[in-house]
Parts: sequence; C-alpha cells; structure tokens
Amino acid sequence: MKSKPNPFLRFSLALAASSVFLSMGAAHAATYDWTGAANNNFTDGGNWVGGIWSQWDDYRFVGTPTNPSISINGYFGIGSLTLQSGLTTDIVINSTNAQPLIMHTGIANSGLALISIDANSSNLTLNGEYIAGSAVTWDVGAGRSLTLNGPLNDWSGNGTASLVKNGAGTAVLTGANGYTGATTVNNGILQVSTQNGLASSSAITIASGAALSMTAASNNTLNVNTALTLNGGTLSAGGGSAVTHYGNFHLGNSGSISVGNDTGTSNITGNLSVDGRDLYNDNAGFSAITVGDNS
Repeated sequence: MKSKPNPFLRFSLALAASSVFLSMGAAHAATYDWTGAANNNFTDGGNWVGGIWSQWDDYRFVGTPTNPSISINGYFGIGSLTLQSGLTTDIVINSTNAQPLIMHTGIANSGLALISIDANSSNLTLNGEYIAGSAVTWDVGAGRSLTLNGPLNDWSGNGTASLVKNGAGTAVLTGANGYTGATTVNNGILQVSTQNGLASSSAITIASGAALSMTAASNNTLNVNTALTLNGGTLSAGGGSAVTHYGNFHLGNSGSISVGNDTGTSNITGNLSVDGRDLYNDNAGFSAITVGDNS
C-alpha cells in the first residue's frame, strides 16, 4: 500500500531550510569591493575584487567602476552598502527579480550603517522592492543623495523594519512604503514624494537641525497617522503639497513647521503641544496651519 506523505516532516524540513538560510549571515563577515569588470550582475564573483562573492556581507563602491549600473536578479541578503570617498560616478542598483532584496543589519556589518555614502563620494539610487526585519540606517554625507524608487517593507515573519536617517545629505522616498516601524531623522533631510511614503502606525521623530520634507513637485498630501515629534527639527510642505497629521503632535523648543507657498497647508487633528514656540507661516500668511478638534 502506498504511504501518505507526512505533513509534519515537510514542515520540519522547511523550518530547517529556513534556519540554514538565516544562519548564513552569522558565518560571514567579509568585505567585497565592486569593479564591474565582468558585467553588471551583482552576484557574479567576477565583478568583485578577488573574484568571489557571497551574501550577508559588506559591499563597497570606490574609484570608477566599469559598470556603475548594477543588476540584482536573485533573492538574497546584504549586510551593508558603502559608497566610499573617491567614487567618481553615481551608482544605480536595479532589483529585477520578483523576490525582494533583504536589507538586514546586525548580521555581518558589526554596527555599520546599512547604507553609507561619504560626502566625497557620489549618489546612490535603488530601484526595486527591499525588505528588512530591523532598523534600516542610512548615513548620507553632505551634498550626497540616496533615492529609493521601490518600496521599503517589513520582512514578513522576521521582524519589523524601521528607518533611521543620519548624515547631512538627503534621502528620498519616491513611492509608497509598507514598513511599520518608527521613522527617525537625526540629521539632514528625509524627503517624501507620496502620501503613503512613511510608516503610518509608528512614531516619527525629527531631531534638531534635521528635516522631513514633502516635495513641492508632488502636489500631494502626506498623511501622518501617528505621533510626530519635532525635537528641534523641521516639518515642511512645498508648494502644492500638504501635511495632514492625525496623531499627537509635539513641537519641541526649537522645532518649526514650514509651509511652502499659497497652496501649501498643514492640518493637525490630534493633540498639539508646543514648547516655547509660535506656529508661523514664513510666506507672509498665504498658507494655513489648521488645528482641528481636541487639539
């Protein structure tokens, strides 16, 4: 008689395979330098110094690579991406696979920012879906930019992604993102182009000297449905854009709300607390800051 397949065995094998996949990062701590000498395939060892490549490690870009436009066509994880001082051309990474690229900190990079761009380097553009199960830290140097054209989402079953923006440069989120962790802007500018560009369910904090900006060209509304704290930072909406906030809003002692031209608005419908600051419009009163009920 033909035996029936054991579903518990299948589950055990799948769990074991998953454990092997996840544990690969713990065994690796290598650093690879991109040359692009063979082609534009990120996973081809011939494109890296030493002729080898493996996942969950730290990948660096410097000098003048043969292929600065890079294709990722597999499902794997990275430890960190670094654009080093002396990089002479912008780097573009295109994820062409239906499966997303896993951006996972704390595995091989020993505390490095997930993506680091030196002020004396060039700019980075990421095209495709990226997932993470922990804090995604972007350190963008002064005068440099990091642009994410695909969504940043949680790594389902492996944790929640949160976003931390460091460095004096600019990080740009051009599309809707599905990550659900906190958003923290410690330095520089985090620029958002769509109304669902930020996590809708976790706190947003903007530190002193930093800024969260809704682009003027988007002509859209950034919806913030959670606690928003300006610890000396700036929340700005460019011309034609608006910021609508539905959670508790705390404007710190040196924080500010800057509304663009005559078509920009900021609407606050949650609890508003202000530490020694005036709410003002720096464009001669053409735009409005609206405080709703219970505010």
